[in-house]
Amino acid sequence: MAIVSIAATVLTVQGDWKFLTKPFWLFSHVFAATVIISCGFLSLWQFDRLDERQEQNAVIQQRALGEPKTFAQALKEADSNYQYVALDAVFLDEDFARVVNRSQNGVAGEHVVATAEISDGTIVLVSRGFIPLNTADQALEAVPGGEVTLTGWLRATVTKETFGAQDNGVSKEVPRLDVDALKKRLPAAQAEVVAPQWLQLETLNGMQPQGLPDVVPLPTLSEGSHFSYAVQWIIFGLLGVLFYAMLLKRAAKGATHATA
Repeated sequence: MAIVSIAATVLTVQGDWKFLTKPFWLFSHVFAATVIISCGFLSLWQFDRLDERQEQNAVIQQRALGEPKTFAQALKEADSNYQYVALDAVFLDEDFARVVNRSQNGVAGEHVVATAEISDGTIVLVSRGFIPLNTADQALEAVPGGEVTLTGWLRATVTKETFGAQDNGVSKEVPRLDVDALKKRLPAAQAEVVAPQWLQLETLNGMQPQGLPDVVPLPTLSEGSHFSYAVQWIIFGLLGVLFYAMLLKRAAKGATHATA
């Protein structure tokens, strides 16, 4: 807090401070306060994002990196997001939907979503992986017929945010993997038995698919740059306090000389 102390010392310098109540300077005070407070909120936002990242890393380490659970076991958990699972299923539609505006390794593209049925009749939405934009349908690797063994991570349905794109309920291209929205495209009998979570595919019959779609990896277990960004915003805010205090001191001295 040395910068704040310096700013307070600067403002104790004698001078003519009557100018502070003039309209221009009142506007200036509001503007400076807005900038400084915004820096504070932005630093808090980055700390919140850091907390979220740390929580996600802990969840992934606990659920996604061990031995797989069965699909039924995982669904009984109160929260099974990122839970590693294994299941036997039959693909129904290997290219049921495309989640648009995705990217991987700096390449823009889509996620291919399939439908699969497990032995008890439950329908599972399976994100097979990433394909670059304008990939021809013929370039997609066909899935094996009959029952296959899938491993991957259960993922929570992705719901629309306040300013998110609206799912029109018709197009094959969808803005997000929203289970409730996608199951409306299925026949009524199948829609009733769709699992509430979807599968992010890792392996098929014990092997990672080699062609397209490319398997989407788990998020990197790092904390990113959130802490350094938060510190930067704090520094910007403190520097704003100091610079504005110095500006006021200079203006006060000028007002003193003008009235002398």
